[in-house]
Amino acid sequence: MNTEDTVLINKLSVRQLVAGARQSGSLTNPSYGSVKGIEGIRAHQKFINLLKEELAGTEVFSEYSLNTSYGKEISGYQYRLDITGRCDVWYRDNDGLCLIEIKSYRGQEKEDNTYENPLHWAQAETYAKILLDELSAQTDSIRVCLAYVAVDSKDYRIAERVMDKTALQKSFSELCDNWLRHAVSLINYRRARNEINSLAEFPYPNLREGQRFFMRQVIAAIRDRGILFAQAATGSGKTMATIYPALKAQAAKLGSVIFYLTNMSSTKLIAEQAVADLQETGFLVRSLTLTAKEKLCLEPDIYCEQKICPFAQDYYERLPAALLELALQKQADHKTILRLARKHRLCPFELQLDYSEWCDIVIGDYNYLFDPRVSLVRFFHEDNKDKHILLIDEAHNLPARSRQMYSAFLELSDLRKAERLLSAPEIVDLAPTIHALNRLRTIGNSLSSLFPLLGTSETEFPGCDLLGTPVSERDLLRAPHFIGTRKTLDKFLANIGSLIFSLGQFLDVFQEWEHRSEIQKLWFELNFYLRVAECFYDKNYITMARQVSEDNLIIGQLCLDAAVNITEKYYQRYPVIFFSATFSPIDYYQRLLYSKNQEEPADRLLLPTPFAPENRLVLAVDTYSVRYKDRAESIGPLLNLILQAVSLRPGNYLIFCPSFTYLKQVVATLKHLEVPQDWQIMVQKPNLSEAQKQKWLTRFRAPSASPLLAFACMGSIFSEGIDLIGEQLIGVFVIGTGLPRPSPERELMRQYYEQEFGDGF
Repeated sequence: MNTEDTVLINKLSVRQLVAGARQSGSLTNPSYGSVKGIEGIRAHQKFINLLKEELAGTEVFSEYSLNTSYGKEISGYQYRLDITGRCDVWYRDNDGLCLIEIKSYRGQEKEDNTYENPLHWAQAETYAKILLDELSAQTDSIRVCLAYVAVDSKDYRIAERVMDKTALQKSFSELCDNWLRHAVSLINYRRARNEINSLAEFPYPNLREGQRFFMRQVIAAIRDRGILFAQAATGSGKTMATIYPALKAQAAKLGSVIFYLTNMSSTKLIAEQAVADLQETGFLVRSLTLTAKEKLCLEPDIYCEQKICPFAQDYYERLPAALLELALQKQADHKTILRLARKHRLCPFELQLDYSEWCDIVIGDYNYLFDPRVSLVRFFHEDNKDKHILLIDEAHNLPARSRQMYSAFLELSDLRKAERLLSAPEIVDLAPTIHALNRLRTIGNSLSSLFPLLGTSETEFPGCDLLGTPVSERDLLRAPHFIGTRKTLDKFLANIGSLIFSLGQFLDVFQEWEHRSEIQKLWFELNFYLRVAECFYDKNYITMARQVSEDNLIIGQLCLDAAVNITEKYYQRYPVIFFSATFSPIDYYQRLLYSKNQEEPADRLLLPTPFAPENRLVLAVDTYSVRYKDRAESIGPLLNLILQAVSLRPGNYLIFCPSFTYLKQVVATLKHLEVPQDWQIMVQKPNLSEAQKQKWLTRFRAPSASPLLAFACMGSIFSEGIDLIGEQLIGVFVIGTGLPRPSPERELMRQYYEQEFGDGF
């Protein structure tokens, strides 16, 4: 939203206009018009090519850009919508003008018009209205068509309406009026927010050393839509140094929604506290912390079966009241969302997503931007022209997380389980089941053929075939129970595609089968596996198989470097601030998070620690070996050394150990050592919940004259994002180097980065 003189202007796509104005009824998860990515693109192109063959000699326009404006005065303010979009196809033949909106689907063709979506018609009619305006002198009517095209066959079905300019203009005006009616309160709120926040002051009386310069750099990056990498010590005020200038930039209309993304629950809490401090100072901020769907679901037994979930029925009829109530909250977290979802009988996950569009700052995990499976399409779709502000905290963790996001794996045991489920007597003889079972067995038997190769690296490899694809010995990396190749296994991928089609047909038929959700989960995994192969697989990938038990293996497409995928999410679209206390060496992280750094270097900021060096003492002890074979001998002397050190300077300490197995050895050894009775000993257990983690940390904050020794696993939830100030934590012991155990996957990573950086270690 910006202003030209007295006109309030909002730029949006046709897709956004339709979604914001025409949502009604219940949530659904239809198979029609729901296929995204490369499959959808191919279905579109397939239909366009067929159409051009049928219309030989007729000029057919595809991906045609259209734009228009709509103005209206409301409560003394003049509003203008600038609307843009691209229609799929239009042409003129002997029957006149025709516009076609293409939607792809998977599964069986419907026999009636239940596949037609009112939103699809609204989108097509809007394009038709704009096209008629552009061709105003030539015609006064148009055939508006929806083409539903199968992704897995050559089938398609067309629905057609003949409409004139008057009807289209009426429909378009109603659409825009509905959008404004829903949006005008938000527009007015943001106008008031900008006025208030432009005058609001920094929430604390003093700035920490380096904080002012950091904030200036953040403002500059947002203003220039640039990329900034910033390293600043823990406790130096990074969170406020990013959120405060981002809110100021937002008030100056330099950005739409602020996204504060991190992988740490504790860091999200720190961001929430920073927002609360800003609100207390006078900032007007609507804040939302996003929570994973699994943690919010109120009907886990029918997880996301939207046709039968009571919280999905009539969702859009009850949504407005819930949004109005949420808008009165200063901050909304999972407790707020759950409370109002229960009150209004709404799906809490969808409620938080719909409310996110009302918010000024959204706090959440990296995956809401970077993960191709869960990225927030409503904000980050290419049609969305809003200039959001991206604040990426603890960004040193993003390279590893992003490699996971763009990797895909299938487990043989999951396929075998699906076989057993589909072999149930009541369904096994039915046609959809037979087709799916045949495909499952083909893939399962194919994967089982790998077991002889996975036994040991000495097993002879015939050098001719790997899951149907020719592969030579030199194309393989082999290790015990592991093989890897850079080749794409095309025959295997084709079989995956066939299985997806068969399972899709099965799921269409068996809508209420008791095990449907388990088959659906596998169907999603198969789809993502194929999507990775078709959309992302390149020189940064390797196909691998690992034997995990006597009768089970995992096959995967392992992403070695996701820099290109990450960069595509923000490059030339949004300003982004990557920041962390551990961005060293920064050249390494810039390369992993910004693939264009060599051609267009990002800005960087390395702030010195604001803490006095005399308050820090680092000691290294190399007397004892902590190699696996030496641990039984060295653990006793090491623990005695720690006890002696604590007795010299009593207080609260964290002791990081190499593994949970080592922690068990610590517990056993401490029983035989002389530990003062008043000393407190804590040992981390695996798989702690967030509540258990916070309870563990409260022991540090409780006043006590006795020393506290807390033993934790290196690399676990206590390794970073711990906010313990002053005497709450006075020292840390680290046992070992923290290097992960060697594995074939890590050897592949080493080789890749040796080639890319010249230093794979």
